[in-house]
Amino acid sequence: MSEFQVSIKQPVIISGNFEEMQQELSNMMQAYAGLEVTEENLPERKKDIATLRKIKTAIEDKRKAAKKDYEKPFKAFEAECKKLTGIIDKEIDRINADMDVYEQKRKADKRILISQLYAQNIGEYADYLPLESIRRPQWENKTYTEIAIINDIQEAVITVKNDLRTIDTMCDPWQEECKAVYKASGLTGALQRYKDLENARKTAEASVKASEQQTPTPEPMEQENPVESLVDGGRWVFTITVTNENDAKFIRDTCELFGYEYKEE
Repeated sequence: MSEFQVSIKQPVIISGNFEEMQQELSNMMQAYAGLEVTEENLPERKKDIATLRKIKTAIEDKRKAAKKDYEKPFKAFEAECKKLTGIIDKEIDRINADMDVYEQKRKADKRILISQLYAQNIGEYADYLPLESIRRPQWENKTYTEIAIINDIQEAVITVKNDLRTIDTMCDPWQEECKAVYKASGLTGALQRYKDLENARKTAEASVKASEQQTPTPEPMEQENPVESLVDGGRWVFTITVTNENDAKFIRDTCELFGYEYKEE
């Protein structure tokens, strides 16, 4: 490719009678130096300002005209340069667009690969580890290898295995319910659910025991057709009075948990 050559021939030299003008202006300003502003001469001072501004405007007009003439050749040169760079930019934009298409396709292919690696390594733990719950943004990076993705998935599986083993060991007999909670809230949520269930069981058992102790044993009665129990046809019936909705909900949950029948009044 040819070298881009630029030449500046006989650059413009802008000159003016600056020394002459400086001297004349200095002499002129001396006439204004001692002027005072009073109510009587206020109109004259306004005329002085107008005169000085008129001189200043004449100088500014000369400066702007010289600048405009001086910039004309450069602006023409600049426009031609932009035509050249425009040819290059057009191809740069095209290549960038192609690269964007390539990158999107590469990421789409990588996402397909990630799904395949997930299916191959998740085993029986897909319910506990949905792909989106363990997916990492860096998996789609070009430099993030298949081995690294597999390692990440397997590490997550190991964590779930250990957590489920903990639930099986510590949450008897509520393992299945705690595992269901584990899917949404992790090990901390599952263990908390176990504590809640155990507390509910102990409270219910204590309530039943207290009610049994408070209920007098009925005296045996001689009758032609004796009943199995004097309480609701052979079933124990307990009346529990609560004063707020939280206590009522607790009683309902406990009865449902242990299969007790209940009726609210």
